[in-house]
Amino acid sequence: MSYWLIEGQGADRHVRRVAFVDIASPEAVAEPLVLSNQECAAYFEAVASTAVFVTADALNDPRLEAIRDSYLVPNGIRASMCVSITLNADQTSVLTCSHRAHRTWTEQEFALLRSVASQISIRRARRCKRELEARNMAEAIHGPP
Repeated sequence: MSYWLIEGQGADRHVRRVAFVDIASPEAVAEPLVLSNQECAAYFEAVASTAVFVTADALNDPRLEAIRDSYLVPNGIRASMCVSITLNADQTSVLTCSHRAHRTWTEQEFALLRSVASQISIRRARRCKRELEARNMAEAIHGPP
C-alpha cells in the first residue's frame, strides 16, 4: 500500500510517494519516489474519472504503459487498485494497493479502500480549515503579511 501526493500544475504536475508499506516484506523501506506528469498523465485521468481505479493486470493495462518499465516491473506490481483523494473538488493525493500477482479485487476491498480514502480526505479538510482560521486570526491581530 502506498500514499502519493499530487503536486504541481499542468505539465509540471507529478506524484510523490510519501508513505509505503509492504505487507509481504514489512522490513522493506521504500526510497522517496517521484513520477512525472509525462509518466502519469493517463493514470491521473483514469483515477480522477472513476471512484476507484482498478486493474487486475497492470502490466497489460494501456493506462499504465508509461510507468510499466520505470515503476511496475522493478517493483513487481501485477495488479493495482487506487482511489483519488480530493479536497474542495481538487485531486490532491492517491491511495494505492498493489499486488504481485494478477488479482481480481473484491467489493469488500473497494469499500475498505474508499473508506480509508474518505477518512484521509476528511482529516486533510479539517487541517486546511484550521490552518485558514489560524492565518485569519494572525492577520486580524498583526495585519496582512
